[in-house]
Amino acid sequence: MSSLLHEKGYRSVGINQVLKKSGATSGSLYYHFPGGKQELAAAAIDFFTDEFMSNLHSLSRELDSAIDVLRRVIDAFIDDMESSQYQRGGAVTNATIELTRQVPLLQKAVSNYYTRIHDFTKELLIKNGWTKRGAEIVSYTIIATIEGALILCKAHRSTEPLHLIAEKSEQFFSERF
Repeated sequence: MSSLLHEKGYRSVGINQVLKKSGATSGSLYYHFPGGKQELAAAAIDFFTDEFMSNLHSLSRELDSAIDVLRRVIDAFIDDMESSQYQRGGAVTNATIELTRQVPLLQKAVSNYYTRIHDFTKELLIKNGWTKRGAEIVSYTIIATIEGALILCKAHRSTEPLHLIAEKSEQFFSERF
């Protein structure tokens, strides 16, 4: 479900597509996810969140600075956009825009994703010498900037917005507050 959500969005994915892609039976799906598509989509977002956070933690152990982590994340988004011909990129962004108001389970999963990303980014910035308040502000700014760039990349079918963020990120990080 995670890859289908990533490529098509919640509304465009049907249970039959999920069953076909996974090879699961409908009985098995509804046994594990009695809430159907909503519960399955929330679980897919939770899975994606865990995977993404694991990658972020690995990067932060491997790389020396917050700026290096940010650049690597942006590069991964660029690669994902280009390799999918702008079909993927911003999986959680898509779910957020599509239906967090109408599907409470998805709203909770999406909120958890952004909270975990924010907390990770804030702590990484603090470890890199930022004040707690500065890290709080910059963490939200980074997330909003990347999420906005992902939308622009899809709209323009170009990764230029992400490239520009990567290019200016060092200047942005040099102004601690």
